[in-house]
Amino acid sequence: MILTKTNALEGVAVTIPGDPSLDANAVPAHIVSADHSENYTSGSTTAAFTISFGTRSDIEYMAISGHNATDSGNATITVKDGGTTIASATISSNNNVVITFTKRSFTDLRVEFTTATSTAQITVSYIAAGEYLTVPNGGEQSGYARHWLNRQLTQRVTSSLNAAPVAVLQRRTPLKGKLNIPNATTEFSRGDWQTLINFTTNNPFFIREVDTLPESSYVCYETKLDSVKANGQTRALDTLSLSFKVYNGL
Repeated sequence: MILTKTNALEGVAVTIPGDPSLDANAVPAHIVSADHSENYTSGSTTAAFTISFGTRSDIEYMAISGHNATDSGNATITVKDGGTTIASATISSNNNVVITFTKRSFTDLRVEFTTATSTAQITVSYIAAGEYLTVPNGGEQSGYARHWLNRQLTQRVTSSLNAAPVAVLQRRTPLKGKLNIPNATTEFSRGDWQTLINFTTNNPFFIREVDTLPESSYVCYETKLDSVKANGQTRALDTLSLSFKVYNGL
C-alpha cells in the first residue's frame, strides 16, 4: 500500500497538444485543480488523448481522479517523457488510477489516454504527480475497508401499506476511511509520516492498496489526524491513525 505525500503539479501550466476542447468553459488548468466540479473534456475524436505538464523533477507516481476513459471499453493510461514511454496501466473501469515508476526528472511529463474507440471524448477532473510513501507492515490491518471496490451510493425505499416497495431513491455519499498503523517505527513516524501530515493539511492525497493494480486507488480528502501514540509494548514503535473521506471514481 502506498500514500502520496507530494504533488508537483499544483498550479503548473498544462497544455493539450493539438486538442482544443469542444467545451468553451473547459480550460487545461482544471486538470491540476483538486476541485472535481472543474473538468476538461477533450475535443478530439481520435483514440489517443495527451496532456502535457512540461519539465518536472522528483516524480515517481501519477494519479488520475474522475475520468471516463473506459466508457467505451478497456483503456490504457500511459506516462511518458516526451515521446518515451515510462509506465502504463490498462484498466477496465473508471476507478481512480495511481501509476508508479522509478523516481526521475522529466523533460516533458505527459499522460496519454488510449481508448477502445476513435470516437471517445475523454473527461478528466484531477491529475497529480510527485512522491509517495510505502505504508509499513503490509499497509493494512484486519477489517480495513477496500474502498476501491465499494460504491458511493445509498438507497432509500418508500413502501406501500402492505410493506411492498413503491419507489427507490438513490443518493451518492462520500465513503469514509480510516487507516491504522499500529507498529510503525519511530523513524517512520518522525519522518515520512510528518511529511504526509503536512501535505494532507491543505491537499488531497491518494491511496493505492495493491501495488500490482493501479486501479485499486482513490483520492482522500477532509483528513482528520489522530494523535500519535506510543506502542504498548516498546518505545521503539508508535501507533498511527488517519481518518478521511474517499472518492474512488465509480
